[in-house]
Amino acid sequence: MPLLRFVRPETVTLPLSRGDTITIKRRLSAGEQTDMYARMYRDESVAVDPTRVHLAVLTTYLLDWSLVDEDGRKVPIADLPYAHLRDVLRSLDPDTFREIYAAIDAHVDTENAIRSEEKNVQDGAIAS
Repeated sequence: MPLLRFVRPETVTLPLSRGDTITIKRRLSAGEQTDMYARMYRDESVAVDPTRVHLAVLTTYLLDWSLVDEDGRKVPIADLPYAHLRDVLRSLDPDTFREIYAAIDAHVDTENAIRSEEKNVQDGAIAS
């Protein structure tokens, strides 16, 4: 099967601790990736602001979750504008924030490895 040149809007649900889950984009389109990178910079600087990297990744990939507030009600994030989602994410416990980032980061690594293998097979390399 040929590699697709366009990203399909697919989602993946990933498990977190305590039975929670997050729903994320399986892959980013070129535009989504560009927007994510743009959020990593401060103003018009040419250097990435390390304090913005994790938040940029989460706000780009994260679509929904099962997290609840202190009253047991699900905290809605689906379709929130960027600024509101950023504010919700900034209110998370630091360990929860890191857990969500780590889950997304591991997913991205897995998807990149799969895509790399597909490219190698497509280009005629021997698959291992």
